[in-house]
Amino acid sequence: MTVNSLEFLLFFAVFFAVYSAIPCLGRKCGARAGIDADADEVRRKLQNLWLLAGNIVFYAFAEPRMLPLLGGVIVLYWLFGLAAGRFGGSNERVAGLFSAAGVVSGIGSLLYFKYLDFFIESFADLLSLFGFRPGMHALGIVLPVGVSFFVFKLMSYVIDIRRGVIAPTRDFISFAAYVSFFPTMLSGPIDRPKAFLPQLATLRRFSLPMASDGCRQILWGIVKKMLLADNLAVLTDACWSDMASQSTVSVLIAVLVYPVQMYMDFSGYSDMAIGVGKILGFRVARNFSYPFFARNIAEYWRGWHISLTSWLTDYVFMPLNVRFRDWGTHGSVLAIIITFVLIGMWHGASWTFLLFGLYHGLLYVPLMYSGAFFRKSKLKEGRFGLPSASDAAKMASTYLLVALGLIIFRAPSLAGVADCFTAIFTGAGRPPLTFGLTGRELVISGAALLLSFGAVAWEWYGRKKEYVFAAPSWRIFRPRAMRIAFYAAVFIVVMMFATNSNEFIYFSF
Repeated sequence: MTVNSLEFLLFFAVFFAVYSAIPCLGRKCGARAGIDADADEVRRKLQNLWLLAGNIVFYAFAEPRMLPLLGGVIVLYWLFGLAAGRFGGSNERVAGLFSAAGVVSGIGSLLYFKYLDFFIESFADLLSLFGFRPGMHALGIVLPVGVSFFVFKLMSYVIDIRRGVIAPTRDFISFAAYVSFFPTMLSGPIDRPKAFLPQLATLRRFSLPMASDGCRQILWGIVKKMLLADNLAVLTDACWSDMASQSTVSVLIAVLVYPVQMYMDFSGYSDMAIGVGKILGFRVARNFSYPFFARNIAEYWRGWHISLTSWLTDYVFMPLNVRFRDWGTHGSVLAIIITFVLIGMWHGASWTFLLFGLYHGLLYVPLMYSGAFFRKSKLKEGRFGLPSASDAAKMASTYLLVALGLIIFRAPSLAGVADCFTAIFTGAGRPPLTFGLTGRELVISGAALLLSFGAVAWEWYGRKKEYVFAAPSWRIFRPRAMRIAFYAAVFIVVMMFATNSNEFIYFSF
């Protein structure tokens, strides 16, 4: 059940009908808040309990076998947090042990579920190189859906308690609702406890302006995912599934299109998740800030998967940078490379992901030694409000570096990376376009690519907003009837040209 599916629409309709009615129980909906604080507190607890029930139902659709695991880690980390808070200030050593136990448990769970099979297979392959046949086999461990996201939430909770950033919550229902919040459960964003838990401490009443904003953001996410990303995937998937027969032109097109596809896919999910959160009265962490307008790789990562990169910056890079401070810039470079290797490995247990992280970490090296990493400058506009020539050239070069790195990311193995580069350099004699698609598929994919360029251009002119539908400023959209007609037309177009694919790229992480 994904946020762009009919099943989710039906689930959300039933869930929201009850959720939005809870604040009105026992009084008129228009009554002023705060008249009966005790009653409002009861309604808040009931609303959070209903939210938790919705989270459980949603996750049960996605991964019913892992519900006990999710419930178990939520209870465990809630107890870790209480214990760390209980001993903090009186016995720092014991408090630190409970916090460390939370970190070790989180890392251990990721190592077990995501990497143990990989380590076993890699070790067996290494022994075979020396003539040994150890008889070791992968265990076939099932990866829980969303584990990379909710484990990071749990670890940040105990770390922030230890650092004194937050106090442990005694409200188990609120804590469980935070960890399992269904809009962000499967693919983020990764909300921090400091920003999210206080929102569960108040009763959320329906807000029409906030809900309207959420609906517009959901629509923009649907456009990016179902109209653009899914139709671009038809082209890139066809190329990658038969790389050996592709021409140089075909491979280069697929390589250059894939960053756009991934952006539309992942940021589209984030927009939908954030929009659903707004309808429910929550402010969810922003996950993208127009990364294609980045002029170097550091700017790119400041705008790409923000909730992950900021998490690793705060909990990995900064502590490492402090530890390596005696080494000066060399220490910062080492810290950034370690951080990006972890970013790569966060995506999965594969040598390609490790190489992907290392690649991006190495791209930081010249920025660190030149000082460009620490210099921030505003984008310069040229004619017609477009980027200046120098900024446009830097954006294009950054995009090419990202596209090159995504060859490593997209390839199923290191051999797949080699196959891609082989096809680029040896496919010149093959027909220019050999995607193996029908004429209709080529036309729709081509139209999706052109529309993607248009969407990115629209984002450029609306880059000061959270998303392009946030507050339409064109004069034609100012009458409400025109806006509604426009949004309806957009939705109809999406439904007409949506593909059968509902899978999001980041669901596998």
